Formats: sequence, C-alpha cells, structure tokens
Amino acid sequence: ELSTHSVLDIFDQTGKKGTFFILGSVARRCPDLVREIQRRGHEIASHGYGHQIAYLQNKRQFFRDVRRTKCLLEDLTGQAVVGYRAPNFSITERNPWAHEELRRAGYRYDSSVYPIWHPRYANLATSLTPYLINTNQGPLVEIPLAVRREKFMGFTLRIPVAGGAYWRLFPPVLIELGLRRIRSEEKRPACCYLHPWEVDIGQPKLPGIGSITWFRHFGGTTSLARRLQVYLARFGSVSIHDMMQLHYPELWDVLADSAGH
Repeated sequence: ELSTHSVLDIFDQTGKKGTFFILGSVARRCPDLVREIQRRGHEIASHGYGHQIAYLQNKRQFFRDVRRTKCLLEDLTGQAVVGYRAPNFSITERNPWAHEELRRAGYRYDSSVYPIWHPRYANLATSLTPYLINTNQGPLVEIPLAVRREKFMGFTLRIPVAGGAYWRLFPPVLIELGLRRIRSEEKRPACCYLHPWEVDIGQPKLPGIGSITWFRHFGGTTSLARRLQVYLARFGSVSIHDMMQLHYPELWDVLADSAGH
C-alpha cells in the first residue's frame, strides 16, 4: 500500500493519469486502496486474481480467474472494468484462446503483449501498434507495450523501452531516445508500465537468491521514482482508456458498438 501511494503521489505532483492493473487478491485485502486509486482519477483495470501465469491455466481456470477479478473490482468501484493485463505478459502463441475468454468475461481490451523476445513471453511476430482481434465472442483490442525499432547490420531489432526492469536497468538516455522516436518518428503513443514494488527502497534483501536474480529485482529501485517523475514531466501520461479514445478512435468505436454503448 505504501509504495502504491508513492506512485499515486508522483502522478499527482506531475498532474498525470494512468491505468492501474490490480490483482483481485490485493483488491480483496485492500479495498480502500482501490477506491483511493479511483478517487485520484486513474483507470481501474484487471491483473487477474492471484498473479497466476495465463498460459499455465486451462480455459475454464482462466475464465474464472479474470471474471472473478472483474466482478470484484466493479463491485468496489461501481464502474465497468474493461481492461486486462496478464501477469508476466503471459498471453502468447501458447494460449491464443485467452482472447476469446477475455471477451466472454466482458473485457474490451487486453494489454498483455510485449512484442519482444523474452524466455517467458516472446511475441516477436506481433504488431507494435494496437490492433483488433476478432473472436467468437466479439472483437477485442490488443494494446502492446512500447518497443523501439532499430536497424543494425541489415536486421531490425526490437528494443524494449516500456518500463519495469528495462526502466530500472537500462541507461536513461536509451529509454528517452526510444520514447522520443516512438512519438516523433512513428507518431504514436507509447504504452509503458511499472510495478509499485519497484519504487519501494525498503524491501527486505533476502539471502541466497543469487546475484543475477538480486540484480534483476533490486537493481535501479533507488532511482526509479525519480526517473518516473522525469518521464511523466517530459512525455506526459493518460490512462489506456483515454489513450485509445484520443489516438485510436476507430478501434475504440468498434468496441463501443459491439458492447452496445
């Protein structure tokens, strides 16, 4: 709760808004925190219930997980929850059926695709810009995380600049260059993220976890709050809901029509 309040305060200081993908298990333990996020003007979206990897669930388990979380968040906020992001970006070619289950559960957009290579969530074949997925339950918009394209020795590389460990561990100049090029050259917004724990400098340093894991988890946590302030001030931020209405109205209109709104 403390680290989430730290993130909320940074957004307030810069006058920006965002989307908070919330675990159902956290919402059940901390309902006032969910209402506080909503009170400060941010979009509430779903991160599933217990941070279970999506492709390790079957269809029935996944549907129950995302539906349960959606209903819980809607009960707490009194507003429709239309967005979802899978833990560890775990909607990949291994579980394409997840899109239909999300639409069946009542979601209108998914933001689970990080279109880079990663041992847990490789999605190199997917688009870098939002796109429509047609399912038997209706259309679903997919909103990928921010990736910068670079030419190198005849190859096009995809460089992750969206946030998380990349924001903590990559040089700030590399991140800022990527975000500026996405905005100025490709003329599109960048979908970025971070976890509240990543600004928590008081986390316990558990022994025996290995140097690589230690670096990946704790590296850069002391500077991420400051970086977030800089990025929000220089690039701005809106919720995913508002981003879609502002920059991709044709996609959003399809969803609104399909939902009967």
